[in-house]
Amino acid sequence: MARTRTLLTAGAFALVTALLPTITTVGAAAADRDGPGPVAVSESRGQLTVTVPPGHGGPGYRLLIDEKTLGVRTVRAGRTVLATNPAGGFAFGDQHATSVTTWSYAAGTLRIAAASTAPADTVAVAITPTADRYDLTWSVAGAPAGAPVR
Repeated sequence: MARTRTLLTAGAFALVTALLPTITTVGAAAADRDGPGPVAVSESRGQLTVTVPPGHGGPGYRLLIDEKTLGVRTVRAGRTVLATNPAGGFAFGDQHATSVTTWSYAAGTLRIAAASTAPADTVAVAITPTADRYDLTWSVAGAPAGAPVR
């Protein structure tokens, strides 16, 4: 019985060892189809930079986010291809987002909280980059709609 277990264990080990490169290759191919390589997020001199490398059907791009105005600029191959108003990228009524107060990058989404010109209101932005584009959603939290701004 002990000899049978040894042969089965050795056989199972040989099978797993032989299949391991195939399993790794299949996993890598699936990752290539699903989205961009590693996205980098950095902060320097009042700017957040999201870098999406080329590949996976996309040319690669960078998002440049001004931490003082929450202005967003999309750059591909060194050229700006899309940009918000540099004076204030996210406006609501006669108010707009101002400086970034916090940010985090987890599970493929950059989350930004920002102050606004309305003291009781904050702006939340979520940016999820993919190979050739990004999804951006934003909302305002604070005083109810129609409340006077002080």
